[in-house]
Amino acid sequence: MLKTGKTKLAILSLIVFSIIFAGMVSAAHTPSATLAPLWSPASTAVDYTVTISNAAGSDPIDEVRIIKNTLYSSLSCDNLEAQGWYNVYVDSWNDPRVGGWTSMCWYYTLNPDNNILPGESQDFTFTATTPTEENCNLHWVFETRDQATDTSGAWETS
Repeated sequence: MLKTGKTKLAILSLIVFSIIFAGMVSAAHTPSATLAPLWSPASTAVDYTVTISNAAGSDPIDEVRIIKNTLYSSLSCDNLEAQGWYNVYVDSWNDPRVGGWTSMCWYYTLNPDNNILPGESQDFTFTATTPTEENCNLHWVFETRDQATDTSGAWETS
């Protein structure tokens, strides 16, 4: 098959476009979350720690959301400013993954030195009052956003 100048130009244009498009793909991160304690007595205000980890090869994380299960009666976000993380308490947030309207702790850092880097972890602490009746496997949502995609999101759930 003989390639004309127009065919070569089309192929070259396609390759250049592919390279440019690949460079515009959103950055990504792979978080994981570990909640402690795993078990809590009913009708009790419990101090929890969620450890957010960022997998090797990921972009740094600069935002974390802790979204309360609706069966819990309260949520109090701990002040982590000493570690460079600020908090916005959101009292009215709709998330069907946890049962509908709920509240959340939304942590963020403005200093890239405080980001959760690839292969590293950060503890976030909060207090929540457990449901009045004993339950198992109540779902909480932990979301993170990487610093490389400030305008488009790149929220990940762990």
